[in-house]
Amino acid sequence: NVFLCDATKRWKILDFGVCKRTNSKGTLTGINQLIGTPSYMSPEQARGEHVDHRSDIFALGALLYRSTTGRPPFNGKDIASVVFEVAFRHPDRPSQIIKTLHPDVDRVLAIALAKNREDRFESAGELASSFMAAGKGELGPGIRDRSEDLLAEASQPFKLR
Repeated sequence: NVFLCDATKRWKILDFGVCKRTNSKGTLTGINQLIGTPSYMSPEQARGEHVDHRSDIFALGALLYRSTTGRPPFNGKDIASVVFEVAFRHPDRPSQIIKTLHPDVDRVLAIALAKNREDRFESAGELASSFMAAGKGELGPGIRDRSEDLLAEASQPFKLR
């Protein structure tokens, strides 16, 4: 949920982290159901594992992907297929969708959308500065090197581990 605030003309992100399994018996959900938008949940959320701030980094990466390409990174005909996509598949490279994008954008989003939380950016600030540099083709060698294994993994045929 991203909204433009009329008063400040700033974008506001609402309810990051709400998309998770719960064992609550409250009125909001039943047992082990999902709350939120599965296309933006992290793989660890999709697998029912512990989440931390890197789940929000993943969600922000999914938002940047959609803002950049005009489509969400993960699609499916139903919730189960979207959750599967999030947990196990890699989205198309943004530069394959928008041919004028610098390949550095692929690199930054590969890190932001990494399946393993340890491979993601440590902070939203690091993601933001890397994304801005990538858009200008000015990504540093450290981030470029960091993304190479992730991009190679994403280009391999799908295998369930």
